[in-house]
Amino acid sequence: MKKLLLISSLIAIVALHSCKKVSLRENRKELMWMQPLYLPEALKAATAPLYNRAWFDYNKRPAVAIGSLRANDGYNPYMNPSYTLFTVTSLDDGLSDSWKSFYGVITMSNAIIDAVKHKAVNVTEAQKKVAIGEARLMRGIAYFYLLRTWGPVILIENNDTVIKEPMQPRHREEDIFRFIIDDLSFAVQHLPVQADKGRATSWGAKGMLAKVYLSRAGWKTGGTRNEADLAKAREYAKDVCVNSGLELYAKYEDLFKYKHNNNPESLIAMQWVPLGDWGVCNTLLADLAFSSDVTGGVNVWGGGLNGTIDMLKQYERADTLRRNATYFTQHSFYPYIAIDKGGYSYSNAGASIKKA
Repeated sequence: MKKLLLISSLIAIVALHSCKKVSLRENRKELMWMQPLYLPEALKAATAPLYNRAWFDYNKRPAVAIGSLRANDGYNPYMNPSYTLFTVTSLDDGLSDSWKSFYGVITMSNAIIDAVKHKAVNVTEAQKKVAIGEARLMRGIAYFYLLRTWGPVILIENNDTVIKEPMQPRHREEDIFRFIIDDLSFAVQHLPVQADKGRATSWGAKGMLAKVYLSRAGWKTGGTRNEADLAKAREYAKDVCVNSGLELYAKYEDLFKYKHNNNPESLIAMQWVPLGDWGVCNTLLADLAFSSDVTGGVNVWGGGLNGTIDMLKQYERADTLRRNATYFTQHSFYPYIAIDKGGYSYSNAGASIKKA
């Protein structure tokens, strides 16, 4: 297994190197961070792709496969069944798309950091640090995904290093954890407590830090927990819960309604462009929704995806509030779906995905 991981890592490094010049040449045409950044608005434009395009290849399909199907939350016999059945190989498209996407986030973040440091003019140091904080936040999150999926991976802090020498060594997991924590800690310090709608804040960085410390607390410890890391996780989580001003919705299902994007429960969220171009639109809906009857006529193909028996058993039988908001369940009525037809009644025997 270690040999396979090493081989796949080397292949990916070579692929990353071979695509690098093309990627940077394409980005030079469309991303402002390749040019001098003259105004605060230019800094926001430079970091905007970190909220959609950079994550696209992961979000379009692997996010569900790696995050939910692998956890046995759902199963689709026609799409990525190998994740639920634990038969994924190193040649899987979802894995290569994820690897490419995560390192795309990292290299884009690196380029933005470099551009802000050396090309930003007529902006304050504080404004520069906010932009760098967004980039380091996203870079830290990308490495957190890489670490949990592959373990030891390659740390890239400067894109030129890989261009000059593509054969880079993998780093130890403890070093990757430290790198992630350093990035997120910088974001905590320099991101604002309030930001434009959809933009990350220091509260989002603190929430992610809590998750990272919680993960590290039990990382390969043989069933024990590192108390210092647990204390850090509690500290950051409590700070967010008590002091951020963010609140949970009174009604759970409201969280998954379109009109409530970037809602008071949201710490960090992708910003997809509705009906936008390929690369900045959210294609995930097509894989999750089971019928165009519930998407306003938008074409979808997620009819084979259902909640697993194991997952559905986690809900108490009387808990229709959370279960029906997460999965369509037989004989349930949804007044806010197909409003022009008076609502929607679900009659299928399966448990199709509801919170799409």
